[in-house]
Amino acid sequence: MNREMKDSGINWIGLIPKSWEVVPHKYVMRKEKNICDKYEGQDILSLTMRGVIVRDLTNPSGKMPATFDGYQIVRPGNLLLCLFDIDVTPRCVGLINNDGLTSPAYSQFVLKNNYNAKYYYYLLRMIDDKKSFLHLSKNLRNSLTETDFGQILTIVPPNVEQQLISEYLHRKCLEIDGIIDNTRKAINEFKEYKNSLVNEVVTTGIDSNVPLKDSNVEWIGKIPKHWRTMKLKYIFCIKKEISKELGHDILSVTQSGIKIKDITNNEGQISADYSKYQLVQAGDFIMNHMDLLTGWVDFSPYNGVTSPDYRVFKLINEKKYYKKYYMYLLQACYTNKTFYGLAQGVSHLGRWRLQTEKFMNFPLPVLSIKEQQDIADILDEKCSEIDKIVIQKQRLILELEAYKKNLIYECVTGKIDVSAIKMLNEPATVYPLFPVVLPTNKKRFAQAILASKIIDTAHASQFGRVKLEKMLYILETHIGFDFDTEYKREVAGPLDGSIYQCENMISQKNKWFTITKNKYGVKYSPAKEISKYKTYYKKYYADYNREISRIINIFKPLTTEEAEIFATLYASWNDFIIAGCEFNDEDIVSDVMNNWHDSKKRFLRDAWLSAIEQMKQLNLVPKGYGKKTISG
Repeated sequence: MNREMKDSGINWIGLIPKSWEVVPHKYVMRKEKNICDKYEGQDILSLTMRGVIVRDLTNPSGKMPATFDGYQIVRPGNLLLCLFDIDVTPRCVGLINNDGLTSPAYSQFVLKNNYNAKYYYYLLRMIDDKKSFLHLSKNLRNSLTETDFGQILTIVPPNVEQQLISEYLHRKCLEIDGIIDNTRKAINEFKEYKNSLVNEVVTTGIDSNVPLKDSNVEWIGKIPKHWRTMKLKYIFCIKKEISKELGHDILSVTQSGIKIKDITNNEGQISADYSKYQLVQAGDFIMNHMDLLTGWVDFSPYNGVTSPDYRVFKLINEKKYYKKYYMYLLQACYTNKTFYGLAQGVSHLGRWRLQTEKFMNFPLPVLSIKEQQDIADILDEKCSEIDKIVIQKQRLILELEAYKKNLIYECVTGKIDVSAIKMLNEPATVYPLFPVVLPTNKKRFAQAILASKIIDTAHASQFGRVKLEKMLYILETHIGFDFDTEYKREVAGPLDGSIYQCENMISQKNKWFTITKNKYGVKYSPAKEISKYKTYYKKYYADYNREISRIINIFKPLTTEEAEIFATLYASWNDFIIAGCEFNDEDIVSDVMNNWHDSKKRFLRDAWLSAIEQMKQLNLVPKGYGKKTISG
């Protein structure tokens, strides 16, 4: 059942359910500040991107005061807000879970009228993500006073709904964060594997059958018997030629390669006089030898200038020495911290330098130019494969973070009816006969009635023909209706042309909905005769309403792409069951990525596998009903 919505009058909130109230913050929460005059060992709490956490005072990081006397007392279940420096503070809101003390600069708020603190944490977190309060802040530090904050409008759902929303978001955010954490671990594992691979291949070669000998160099270890070692000064020479003029590209060395710096945006370190920078020619190596933990070395594809503090050097004889091989070799000395171990300086101040003498006398392997090229080619291939996987996983994290933010917004503003989602955890109703019996032989008309139920119930911000198609397919196939369809494997998932006949029936023939087209697709709006479809729905679908409603509520909060993923997986999965062959989750994903449209490859394999797990948890598992899909 759709909820009637109204305009909240708040730009960053938009539409809210009609029954929700809009009031200033001062009627929802009050500020509380109790100072602890004398510190007696209480936990010290900090507001971070990971929430309100207990600081580790045995291994402190960040700013530490001389004393914690005068810190304020905070209590679990209250909100902690940072109402200053809103523009640069990464996280301005947190939920307090521990007794303790925190900086008196923060603002602690206590909820009134038994309002749910977790709900308002998610609401304010959504606002903080968008920095929506920034334009209301004052003075150079972009601050809000308690009075300013108290006068800003907020929304008030019924208390029961606040609790439902907070519990649902807590559960969903834990699930999403778990996937993100596992993805980050996988990224680190791939990076470690890449570093290990490079380190091994540059020192032992690519032929595992070649006998090895001790190189007598600790960081190198054993090398092929026909290799030798030589000091770097016989392979490279340092060059330092100051430009004495402007107009050159400014080059920076990063772990993503040598980059041309955009000096017009005034970001990063800016020099007062680039004529004092040193010249770099394409093929020269640039090394940040001042920061051996986060610095890097690479050869430049560009002519330009770079910082006079960097080290610029080049190969003495490119007929004997292949720059790509020695690039991998020198970069390995950063990742395995060999250079770091030889450096001198004050590391915690970022001045941990590799002195020129140690650099020039640094031992390197020497091997034939052919072997150098073969090693570089192999590493190019292998590292490229690993980098692509890492980029895909990094993209997955960004997509999940964006999805989580959107989910929070949709839930806390009532655009997703969380009270209806409780049905998702209920057992699925199984109809063992296929096809199930409907009290009509007008199959297309019955399908149009079901489409009307979907539109009427699931209509949301992301709802159009594509999402309607996917939901119709799932309902027809999962419950076991026979609408005389033949679904094809199309770009956005399973598709049958009957969708257009249904649209004609619900708009032109029966006036239940109006359909308008725009550049983004189609939009369905209720028409004057909408109530009439409901009579037919009760007549045809009364026995199946529970499962129909459950599945609609599964799909309602999904984006169009998420609905495409679920429907495509369901179709492939169902096809395997109909075929009667053995298969597993990997087989389903392989079928989707290789035997559907190439556009399916825009989603990562991990995303498909994760969706299968979600479908299992949601009792959205095929039973082999209907027909196999056919090639589009």
